[in-house]
Order: sequence, then structure tokens, then C-alpha cells
Amino acid sequence: MTQAIRLPNLALRPLGFELQRVKSHTWQPRNSRFLYFQELVETITDVPGDIVECGVGNGRTLFWLGLLTEDGKHARRVWGFDSFEGLPSLHPEDQADRFSSGKIKAGMFAHSEAEVRALLLRNRISPNRRISRRQLRKRVVLVPGFFPESFPKYSGGPIALLHLDVNIYQSYKDCLEYFEPKVAIGGVVAFDEYEKSTWVGATRAIEEYYGGPPPGIRQGEHARRRFVVKQ
Repeated sequence: MTQAIRLPNLALRPLGFELQRVKSHTWQPRNSRFLYFQELVETITDVPGDIVECGVGNGRTLFWLGLLTEDGKHARRVWGFDSFEGLPSLHPEDQADRFSSGKIKAGMFAHSEAEVRALLLRNRISPNRRISRRQLRKRVVLVPGFFPESFPKYSGGPIALLHLDVNIYQSYKDCLEYFEPKVAIGGVVAFDEYEKSTWVGATRAIEEYYGGPPPGIRQGEHARRRFVVKQ
């Protein structure tokens, strides 16, 4: 591996992906999760609307979504909703008693808004593919606060892609009730924890909302994550 690739990868590997030189002399991420989001963005190519992510975490997915949608057919803002204080309290539907002392608890996965903004500016997919300060101000909207109190701050129009990575029952319930009706026909609703054994409350909330498994539920080609295309 050349020095030019090795040095950027020192920063990229902790985020879960790395750069690889290919025959065209461009660099591309080698990461199944990145390819999954690329698939979702390609699915909404002809669907107008914004991108909404609930559950920003360290900002990695928001970073990818920002870059993947910057030159698309439709101008899109990228919204990130998060408490930036970690998980709220668990609901009985999450079966919190299954977890050993303190294994999963309120406050987990906390990343401050300042930390996320720094990551969005610092990281890149290739030397010339990054989010500038101007793009961050113009296209990316971070909305702090616990759900659902922060939701009315959404001032966008139809949603083309709704990505839910919120782990627990009440958060999934709140997000679906508020944002799913705003998803455009042909738009995507993606569930990060659907049918994952650790997050039983997530699956329960999703299936309560849809009255069973979401109609037309699909698995991504590159990652074991599920999504639906709204009909």
C-alpha cells in the first residue's frame, strides 16, 4: 500500500472503512455498510426530497449520506436528529431485564454535537471528496434534543430517505409516527435494528406501526440491514 493511501487510512479505519487504490487511480471505500447506503441513495435517484437520519451517533452515516447526495438529480438537505446525550431510558418493550448490569443503559452511544461536526469536516472518502464548512452550513442540519420534542424543528418538505438508527422501542415508535407520513412515494425507510436480537423493542415498534412486517421489506445487497420503498 502506498504512503498516500496509508496515511488517510489511519484516520478512516476507526470509522469502519478504508481507501483502496483501483485501476482508474481513484479511491473508494471498502465497507459493506457504505455500499448499503450507496444502494439506498441510488434507489431514490428520481425521488425529490430531503434526507432525514434519526440517531446520528458519531456522524459516520450522516457523512456518507451528505457526500453520496451532493451531486444528485435533486438538491437535498441532510437532517440529523439526535439527543447528542446517548440513549434515553429503556421501555419495558425493550426487555431491559435481559441485559446484565449496565450492559445497555441510558446514556450509551453519546457523541456531542461538536464532536459530530468536527468529524463531518475532518473526514473524506478521497482527497477531493469531503464536506466543506460551506456545505455543512448549507446542506447539513443537526437538530439536538430528545425525541419527539425535537421533531417540530424539521422544516423540510417531503422526505426521500428516512434512516432510523435509534435502537429502542419508544424512539422507533416516535420516529415512525412523526416522519414516516412525510416520506414521499418511492422514498425509502431504512431500519438499522430490525430483527436484531439485541434490540427486540425496535422490531416490536416497527411491526406495531405497520401492523406486521413492513410490506415489501428488503435486505440490502451488501449488508444485513432492512428497508422498504414506500408505495
